[in-house]
Amino acid sequence: MDLSKHKNIFGIQFPIFAVAKTFKNIWEEDNITKIETASGVYVLDNKNIQGDTLGQRRLRINNSKLYIPRAVVHTIPQLIRSDYKTFIDNNGEVFKYIKHATVPLKYYSIEKVVKTLQGCVLHFKDIDNPILVSCGRAYAIKCVGFLITNIGYITYEYSDTIKGNTWRKI
Repeated sequence: MDLSKHKNIFGIQFPIFAVAKTFKNIWEEDNITKIETASGVYVLDNKNIQGDTLGQRRLRINNSKLYIPRAVVHTIPQLIRSDYKTFIDNNGEVFKYIKHATVPLKYYSIEKVVKTLQGCVLHFKDIDNPILVSCGRAYAIKCVGFLITNIGYITYEYSDTIKGNTWRKI
């Protein structure tokens, strides 16, 4: 399998599933994706089985040693914080994610909290990018860190203390 395939952070369909850092080999044979680790050979995915997603197919795999992913990544901030580099996405595509760009991480103070039926909306000083959070945590948040990318702002973290601006590799 060609593990030279890299994905841009904005082209990833979440959730994705982390593969062990020390695997020996990953390959596809007869539409079955396999992984070899120190403890043996396992099945990652079987595209011969009916199902639109990796999860649907894995639920139907019988009589095979099924590989258990090391972690599930649901969001861009989780991916940025992850130490893993090899993943399998919901379509069953194995890829590497390599951090290659540095972007500013700017923190904005909360200007006001507006309660709605869906939760609480945080409004910020110096930025027109309100976000929705649960009201239970909204009043404890002092500032929010945003990654400033070429396609817009990505919420990176909520903080109960004021933080200074910095950067992250994505």
